[in-house]
Amino acid sequence: MNMSFDPSDFDITTLRQRPDDFIIRCQPLIRICVGHYIKTKMFALQDEEDVIQSVNERLIQRMPVIAEKYNGSSQLNTYMSVVIHNICLNLFRDRDKTPHTVQIEEETIRSTDDPSAGLHIQDEVERLRIIFILLYRKRNRFLLCAKYYYRMPVSESDIRRTIPSIQYTDIQQLVGLSEPETTPDTLDEIFSVLARLLTKYEGAPVDHNSLRRWTVRTINEVIGHLNGAPPQYAYTVESLKLLIDHYCQSEFHS
Repeated sequence: MNMSFDPSDFDITTLRQRPDDFIIRCQPLIRICVGHYIKTKMFALQDEEDVIQSVNERLIQRMPVIAEKYNGSSQLNTYMSVVIHNICLNLFRDRDKTPHTVQIEEETIRSTDDPSAGLHIQDEVERLRIIFILLYRKRNRFLLCAKYYYRMPVSESDIRRTIPSIQYTDIQQLVGLSEPETTPDTLDEIFSVLARLLTKYEGAPVDHNSLRRWTVRTINEVIGHLNGAPPQYAYTVESLKLLIDHYCQSEFHS
């Protein structure tokens, strides 16, 4: 059997009508994902086959949910990569089967007094990084919109990652949207300015209401992926805000 990874092996018909065949087609991707975590010392090399077996068992259990929830908004092989990565992380961290509230406090994020707390945050950031694979080229736009939605500070680099050709005067205007002294009173005003400048530089009309709805919808989708199906975590809109903050520090300021 050819065990090389081929994205064309992943199709929605096989997923929904022949799940056993689909699991077989997932085997190269499972080995790639497990191999990644062996390299990072999350799993021991001698445990590789046991881990692969455990991943398969959990994947088989989740196939009905995967088939129901996949909506075609991302490539199926990319979606499955996120699913399998999350299964690997949950195998490593699975201490119980009951949902537990994820408590990520700002003091915990910034404190180095408790090494275990730091490792916990790193694990959560890694989960978020994997989930962002689904957003592909829209990741930077989502992070910019999420920062405005959460009223977090927005930097020039945040803006340039989303709009590389933007002029300095427009950067100043967008930075000002997040500064306490100059931020508008409502999110509607913030997203109106952002949508206008996206329209200006992308050459396609961007409606501010649609942009804000997309931001909220994507926040909820990310929370859903973090919590899992069935839920093993209890992320909320507010705890995601803190995780995004730490993700940005780790990804862009390390």
